[in-house]
Amino acid sequence: MPHFWTTNAKGEWGVQSLAGESCLAVAAGRDVRLTPPAGQPAPAEIRILPPDAAGVSPSWTLLAGREASLQVNGQPLQLGLRVLRDRDEISSAGRRCFFSTEELARIVPFPGLSQPAYCPRCKQKVEPGEPAIACPHCRAWHHQSEKFPCWTYGANCALCQLQSTALDAGYAWTPERL
Repeated sequence: MPHFWTTNAKGEWGVQSLAGESCLAVAAGRDVRLTPPAGQPAPAEIRILPPDAAGVSPSWTLLAGREASLQVNGQPLQLGLRVLRDRDEISSAGRRCFFSTEELARIVPFPGLSQPAYCPRCKQKVEPGEPAIACPHCRAWHHQSEKFPCWTYGANCALCQLQSTALDAGYAWTPERL
Protein backbone atom coordinates (compact mmCIF):
# COMPACT_ATOMS: atom_id res chain seq x y z
CA MET A 1 0.00 0.00 0.00
CA PRO A 2 1.42 3.43 -0.90
CA HIS A 3 2.43 5.61 2.01
CA PHE A 4 4.09 8.83 3.07
CA TRP A 5 7.24 9.10 5.13
CA THR A 6 6.65 12.08 7.43
CA THR A 7 8.42 13.56 10.43
CA ASN A 8 6.96 14.38 13.79
CA ALA A 9 7.82 17.39 15.97
CA LYS A 10 10.96 15.55 17.18
CA GLY A 11 12.17 15.06 13.59
CA GLU A 12 11.64 11.27 13.67
CA TRP A 13 10.51 9.58 10.45
CA GLY A 14 7.35 7.49 10.43
CA VAL A 15 4.97 5.94 7.90
CA GLN A 16 1.40 7.04 7.20
CA SER A 17 -0.52 4.72 4.87
CA LEU A 18 -2.64 6.02 2.01
CA ALA A 19 -5.95 4.21 1.72
CA GLY A 20 -7.90 6.77 -0.29
CA GLU A 21 -8.11 10.48 -1.00
CA SER A 22 -6.21 12.46 1.63
CA CYS A 23 -5.08 15.97 2.42
CA LEU A 24 -1.45 16.61 3.21
CA ALA A 25 -1.30 18.94 6.21
CA VAL A 26 2.09 20.66 6.33
CA ALA A 27 2.80 23.45 8.82
CA ALA A 28 6.11 24.87 10.06
CA GLY A 29 6.97 23.60 13.53
CA ARG A 30 4.23 20.94 13.51
CA ASP A 31 3.85 17.36 12.42
CA VAL A 32 3.33 16.58 8.76
CA ARG A 33 0.23 14.42 8.57
CA LEU A 34 -2.44 13.03 6.28
CA THR A 35 -6.02 14.01 7.03
CA PRO A 36 -9.35 13.12 5.42
CA PRO A 37 -10.61 15.75 2.95
CA ALA A 38 -13.49 17.93 4.08
CA GLY A 39 -15.70 19.31 1.33
CA GLN A 40 -14.41 21.29 -1.62
CA PRO A 41 -10.63 21.87 -1.92
CA ALA A 42 -9.38 25.08 -0.32
CA PRO A 43 -7.02 27.42 -2.27
CA ALA A 44 -3.98 26.45 -0.14
CA GLU A 45 -4.89 22.77 0.24
CA ILE A 46 -2.75 19.86 -0.95
CA ARG A 47 -4.73 16.74 -1.88
CA ILE A 48 -3.48 13.27 -2.70
CA LEU A 49 -5.81 11.47 -5.11
CA PRO A 50 -5.81 7.66 -5.44
CA PRO A 51 -5.75 5.77 -8.73
CA ASP A 52 -9.05 5.91 -10.57
CA ALA A 53 -11.15 2.77 -10.08
CA ALA A 54 -12.12 2.93 -13.75
CA GLY A 55 -8.45 2.73 -14.73
CA VAL A 56 -8.34 6.20 -16.30
CA SER A 57 -5.61 7.28 -13.86
CA PRO A 58 -3.49 4.31 -12.70
CA SER A 59 -1.28 6.49 -10.46
CA TRP A 60 -1.54 8.52 -7.27
CA THR A 61 -1.80 12.24 -8.04
CA LEU A 62 -0.86 15.34 -6.05
CA LEU A 63 -3.25 18.25 -6.56
CA ALA A 64 -2.36 21.61 -5.00
CA GLY A 65 -4.57 24.68 -4.70
CA ARG A 66 -3.40 27.90 -6.35
CA GLU A 67 -2.22 29.32 -3.00
CA ALA A 68 -0.29 26.20 -1.95
CA SER A 69 3.44 26.73 -2.01
CA LEU A 70 5.35 23.51 -2.42
CA GLN A 71 8.15 21.80 -4.26
CA VAL A 72 8.45 18.26 -5.59
CA ASN A 73 12.00 16.92 -5.75
CA GLY A 74 13.34 20.45 -5.23
CA GLN A 75 11.39 21.96 -8.13
CA PRO A 76 8.36 24.26 -7.80
CA LEU A 77 5.11 22.50 -8.65
CA GLN A 78 3.91 23.75 -12.02
CA LEU A 79 0.18 24.06 -12.66
CA GLY A 80 -0.68 22.48 -9.28
CA LEU A 81 -0.67 18.88 -10.55
CA ARG A 82 1.82 16.03 -10.33
CA VAL A 83 1.62 12.28 -10.90
CA LEU A 84 3.54 10.88 -7.93
CA ARG A 85 6.41 8.43 -8.31
CA ASP A 86 8.14 6.28 -5.74
CA ARG A 87 10.42 8.32 -3.45
CA ASP A 88 9.18 11.74 -4.59
CA GLU A 89 10.14 14.38 -2.03
CA ILE A 90 7.42 16.93 -1.27
CA SER A 91 8.39 20.04 0.69
CA SER A 92 6.28 22.90 1.95
CA ALA A 93 6.59 25.41 4.78
CA GLY A 94 10.10 24.16 5.53
CA ARG A 95 8.90 20.57 6.09
CA ARG A 96 9.68 17.51 3.93
CA CYS A 97 7.89 14.24 3.33
CA PHE A 98 8.31 11.41 0.84
CA PHE A 99 5.78 9.44 -1.18
CA SER A 100 6.59 5.72 -1.45
CA THR A 101 5.01 2.79 -3.26
CA GLU A 102 7.20 0.18 -1.55
CA GLU A 103 5.26 -2.69 -0.03
CA LEU A 104 6.14 -5.04 2.79
CA ALA A 105 6.23 -8.80 2.28
CA ARG A 106 3.11 -10.30 3.81
CA ILE A 107 1.41 -13.66 3.76
CA VAL A 108 -1.91 -13.59 1.89
CA PRO A 109 -4.11 -16.17 0.17
CA PHE A 110 -2.81 -16.42 -3.40
CA PRO A 111 -5.46 -14.64 -5.52
CA GLY A 112 -4.75 -16.57 -8.71
CA LEU A 113 -3.58 -15.08 -12.00
CA SER A 114 -4.68 -15.31 -15.62
CA GLN A 115 -1.83 -17.80 -16.15
CA PRO A 116 -0.53 -20.41 -13.69
CA ALA A 117 2.09 -19.18 -11.23
CA TYR A 118 5.00 -21.35 -10.19
CA CYS A 119 7.00 -20.77 -7.03
CA PRO A 120 10.58 -19.86 -8.00
CA ARG A 121 11.97 -21.75 -4.98
CA CYS A 122 10.21 -25.17 -5.17
CA LYS A 123 9.06 -24.90 -8.82
CA GLN A 124 5.57 -26.17 -7.89
CA LYS A 125 2.34 -24.46 -8.90
CA VAL A 126 0.93 -21.92 -6.45
CA GLU A 127 -2.79 -22.69 -6.16
CA PRO A 128 -5.47 -20.03 -5.55
CA GLY A 129 -6.15 -19.65 -1.83
CA GLU A 130 -2.78 -21.07 -0.71
CA PRO A 131 -0.76 -18.94 1.75
CA ALA A 132 1.78 -17.10 -0.36
CA ILE A 133 3.92 -13.98 -0.57
CA ALA A 134 4.52 -11.78 -3.60
CA CYS A 135 8.06 -10.42 -3.50
CA PRO A 136 7.75 -6.64 -3.00
CA HIS A 137 10.62 -6.10 -5.44
CA CYS A 138 9.96 -8.45 -8.40
CA ARG A 139 6.34 -9.52 -7.58
CA ALA A 140 7.12 -13.26 -7.97
CA TRP A 141 4.78 -15.41 -5.88
CA HIS A 142 6.31 -17.84 -3.35
CA HIS A 143 4.60 -20.42 -1.14
CA GLN A 144 4.69 -19.65 2.59
CA SER A 145 3.13 -22.28 4.84
CA GLU A 146 4.30 -24.95 7.26
CA LYS A 147 4.33 -27.47 4.42
CA PHE A 148 6.02 -25.13 1.93
CA PRO A 149 8.05 -22.37 3.68
CA CYS A 150 9.50 -21.31 0.32
CA TRP A 151 9.66 -17.55 0.98
CA THR A 152 11.57 -17.83 4.26
CA TYR A 153 13.67 -20.83 3.19
CA GLY A 154 16.50 -18.59 1.94
CA ALA A 155 17.78 -15.17 3.00
CA ASN A 156 16.59 -13.47 -0.22
CA CYS A 157 13.89 -13.82 -2.87
CA ALA A 158 14.52 -16.96 -4.95
CA LEU A 159 14.03 -15.04 -8.19
CA CYS A 160 15.50 -11.54 -7.87
CA GLN A 161 17.84 -12.03 -4.87
CA LEU A 162 17.26 -8.35 -3.99
CA GLN A 163 14.52 -8.66 -1.38
CA SER A 164 15.16 -9.96 2.13
CA THR A 165 12.80 -12.78 3.10
CA ALA A 166 12.65 -11.90 6.80
CA LEU A 167 8.96 -11.37 7.58
CA ASP A 168 9.89 -8.51 9.91
CA ALA A 169 12.43 -6.91 7.54
CA GLY A 170 10.61 -3.58 7.29
CA TYR A 171 11.07 -1.21 4.39
CA ALA A 172 14.21 -1.44 2.26
CA TRP A 173 14.24 2.34 1.71
CA THR A 174 13.73 5.06 4.31
CA PRO A 175 14.45 8.80 4.22
CA GLU A 176 16.84 8.28 7.15
CA ARG A 177 19.29 6.75 4.66
CA LEU A 178 19.53 9.99 2.66
